[in-house]
Amino acid sequence: MRLLTAATLLAAPGCAPLGVASALDEAEQALVAATEAGAEARAAYPWWSARAYLDLARTADGHADFEGAATFAKRARAFAVEARRAATTSAAPGAKP
Repeated sequence: MRLLTAATLLAAPGCAPLGVASALDEAEQALVAATEAGAEARAAYPWWSARAYLDLARTADGHADFEGAATFAKRARAFAVEARRAATTSAAPGAKP
């Protein structure tokens, strides 16, 4: 029984980096999709917010702050999704309303 408990405790810390890696990957993909939709020009605030939070997530991950990295990555993804939505629903630049 003690061996099982020790094995569980040793394996548990390894899960955090995998969760962060997944969150970072999702945020990066969402930012790429927003960029391809023209969000940098059409939805600048959420696009730059997504980029800033992604940078913070990468920094936190590099300092082994996995909880912070996951939080920042989720915020980055949310802003990227918002930027993409705004870019695809807004009128083309120069178009008359």
